[in-house]
Amino acid sequence: MNRHITVGAIAALLIAAICIAGCTSSTSPSNQTTTANVTQTSNATQNATSSATINASTAAPISVQQGENFTLQLQSNPSTGYKWTPSFDTSVITLENQHYVAAQPVTPGSGGNDVFTFRAVQVGSTTITFDHVSPSGTVTDRVVNDVTVTQAATPQVSFTVSLPTNPSTGYHWQPTYDTSTLNLKSSTFEASGSQIGAAGTQVITFQVLQTGTATATFDNLNPSGSSTQQISVAVTSG
Repeated sequence: MNRHITVGAIAALLIAAICIAGCTSSTSPSNQTTTANVTQTSNATQNATSSATINASTAAPISVQQGENFTLQLQSNPSTGYKWTPSFDTSVITLENQHYVAAQPVTPGSGGNDVFTFRAVQVGSTTITFDHVSPSGTVTDRVVNDVTVTQAATPQVSFTVSLPTNPSTGYHWQPTYDTSTLNLKSSTFEASGSQIGAAGTQVITFQVLQTGTATATFDNLNPSGSSTQQISVAVTSG
């Protein structure tokens, strides 16, 4: 009786040992595989998030003359809460105007274009970077525009100022102006009569050298060189 019990006990112990060994063998590889899968999934998620953070694109380069305006348009949809924000060198260009134009036909939630108008104020180069900003302040898209501002072509514009004078008195008109914007072409006296010492007109002609506003100041100088009268003339071209 005791012998059978011993054999049975031994058999039971062997079965238990086999079950324990089998459970340990099947559980361990399962845990390793799960950990590996989690790690790979985590890396894949991080890579996807990193590559989708900012979708940057470079537009065709822009070349404009100093004093000119140019316009850029970007697709937009204000109903989503996203907006385009530009950054650039304000010493080269300035933002003149920004407005939204809805696409036709207008329907609830439909999009349109953000329209930006810039002015070239100085010869040089800059980059306009448009960031597409989400309601939470995250930049999701970026458009880069390289802008070159060149010297404006010399405008073929001249103007003449006529001032009453009488050289016989020793008085004359002396102009003062910026030589980068104006060039003095001529200054002549036209008498109003044939008599000696007759009064007349001093005719002064300038050529405009660049677009924008140019100012010339005229002082009526007496024989001692003091100004007795001053007149300013402003001319805008371009």
